[in-house]
Amino acid sequence: MVATARADADHAATADPAWANLQRDMTYVFSWRGSLDTATASQMDAYFAADRRVQADCGSAGEDIGPLRP
Repeated sequence: MVATARADADHAATADPAWANLQRDMTYVFSWRGSLDTATASQMDAYFAADRRVQADCGSAGEDIGPLRP
């Protein structure tokens, strides 16, 4: 999954330089994966709320990133 996400991010950055920071953002998120295993309910709620905001922002920009998948 990580390799596919990174390849997709590279493809997006090649197509549009506005996506160049996506790899940095993904590295940050993937570094937190272990922390999600011990996250509290409120922390998980905040994570999913942020993900929904990202989905909405991408949708507003005309990019469908697909449904939320925990």
